[in-house]
Amino acid sequence: MGLFGPPNVEKMKAKRDVKGLIKALGYQKNSCVRKSAVDALGQIGDARAVEPLSAALKDSDSGVQKAAAGALGIDFDTITVQRVEHAVIDGDVEVVYRYIQQSGARVDARTDNALRLAALYGNEFVGLLLIDAGANVRVFERYETPLSYAAARPDGRGFLVRELIRRGALPDDQSARSQLLGLAVNHGNLQAAKLLLLEGIPMDEEMWFEARHLTGYKSSDGYTFVCHLEDILATLNQPDSARKELDQYDYDLHTVVSGVLASLGISTPSTDDSIDIKTRAVIEELSRVAGSKISERKQKDAALPPDRLLATLARRGDVSEVCKLLAASAYSERNLLVATSSAVQNSHANVLRVLLARKINLNRVADGRTPLEWAAQLDLRDIAVMLLNAGADPNFVNCCETALTTAQRFRHAEMQRLLVNAGADENLARDLLEEQEEGKKEMGRW
Repeated sequence: MGLFGPPNVEKMKAKRDVKGLIKALGYQKNSCVRKSAVDALGQIGDARAVEPLSAALKDSDSGVQKAAAGALGIDFDTITVQRVEHAVIDGDVEVVYRYIQQSGARVDARTDNALRLAALYGNEFVGLLLIDAGANVRVFERYETPLSYAAARPDGRGFLVRELIRRGALPDDQSARSQLLGLAVNHGNLQAAKLLLLEGIPMDEEMWFEARHLTGYKSSDGYTFVCHLEDILATLNQPDSARKELDQYDYDLHTVVSGVLASLGISTPSTDDSIDIKTRAVIEELSRVAGSKISERKQKDAALPPDRLLATLARRGDVSEVCKLLAASAYSERNLLVATSSAVQNSHANVLRVLLARKINLNRVADGRTPLEWAAQLDLRDIAVMLLNAGADPNFVNCCETALTTAQRFRHAEMQRLLVNAGADENLARDLLEEQEEGKKEMGRW
């Protein structure tokens, strides 16, 4: 490394200077230097590089991330959709933001569920982040929308409901609008009720009944809720100037999102000093709430024993953290099998590759099934191929089940063909299914 210039990666590579190359991964002035260092470490193949290369998966430059994934033998699929959905549920703002940065397209093009999940689990800032990135505010599943979930959150602060309404999430049908107000009233979400009332949705007698009785009218909280509703309705009958005070926030969403990300240390702070006081207040409140979610998750993770933490990270699809744990601690084959099962059930191929490199016995049961049975049940054909190549036996019998009988019971025709081509015994599967039917008949006689 020169006195003032960038590290000489080629020279360090020629000398197999692993320590120097690891140090070069931290050279922030030029991502090309970091990428070259990653490539060099991958070619050298020294075990000391596993942890720093795992950390490089979270580099700010996607090119460095891809190079690190290649060096670790991981298929770079940016951040998988499943991991994004887990991050949305956990309130992990950083993972969601990195996905948005890397996707290069509308967020809902790959994860329509993300905004709905953010609303369902009350992660308001994650929801705002997704909306700012172009998520579909009208995504609809099982009669529920992001707005219906946000309205039904008793702890809602109104920011997500407000933005959903602004972006056209209100249904056209009047009865559907009334149902939204009913949800907000029933669950005691005053901010959502206020915003929906401002849209001209009327309170009917049934809603007043819900407000007085289902929110616990005789309790102090229920009484306060009803009093606030009465005050809101009284204000709605006042001139426009008074009505405006009910929804005093008027801010640019992108400004708020950028401000919160900067305050959480996830993105570069904005140099815009013209942000008004009310917008700053919104940024501070959302930062506090989002930050507490992150801290809560980290505290829960820190309290987990290493084996539970490994399975949890495998479930989330956090490949870099899984690599760090595996490099730092020794795990029993049972712990590795449970983590492998978690990775399979959540379709995290990248994590699975890392775990399969440990050469564990896959013909054992975790969570009631072998990893191959889980892949057969969920019709994860690419995952099944990985497991078969790593030694999973398609004819391993677990409680009168093989992977093939599982695929047959769940009617996954392509999976059945894949397993038969891999050597699954159709006669054995047929005998096991007949044995299961005999068992059911015997139980029926009892």
